[in-house]
Order: sequence, then C-alpha cells, then structure tokens
Amino acid sequence: CRRALSNSLVEQTFNMAFSGFWCHEDICDGMIQSIQVKQVLYSGKSKFQAVHIADLNPLGKTLFMDGKMQSSEIDEFVYHESLVHPVMLAHPNPKSVFIGGGGEFATA
Repeated sequence: CRRALSNSLVEQTFNMAFSGFWCHEDICDGMIQSIQVKQVLYSGKSKFQAVHIADLNPLGKTLFMDGKMQSSEIDEFVYHESLVHPVMLAHPNPKSVFIGGGGEFATA
C-alpha cells in the first residue's frame, strides 16, 4: 500500500533545507511516516528521475528517488547484504557479475 509523494510535496520537502524540517511520506491510507530532516545534501534531476539526498534524524544520509525513500545509512546493509551475499557465496568463482536494477548504486 506504499505510495509516492506527490510532485508538489516532493519539491516542497526538498526545497526547504533547514534544521528541524520534517519529511512526510504516505505509507498507506491513514498512515504517514514523519522523519526530521537535519539537512538536504543534494536535490536534482537525472535523465531518469528526481534524486534527493538528505541527512535525516536518526537515519543518517538517505536517498530518495522520485520522492520515495530508497535506503539510509542506518539500514542499507540489511537489504544489500541479503541481496548480494547468498548469490556470491553460491557461485564457485565470482569474477564478474550482472546487477539487474541497482538504480541507487548501493549494491555495486
């Protein structure tokens, strides 16, 4: 039931880079997650999506793509280690690998 932030809310959220600001993300109907933004570190657009990096309290540096939280300093290892380690351990001699997806560049 996770939904993206509206474009106007994305721009409002990441154009206001001051201490104490709060980022609100709709999780599902009737539920919003609010996290304190310490500082917006980057806000821009790539050829493919809107990209924002913010320092959130208590998550640390956090990547947002098209207004959706992708991963943060505090929890990214949970996703990426469980994605990569089983496959790498199962391969007898992993010298080169294909990473399908990997849009946030944390796996490679």
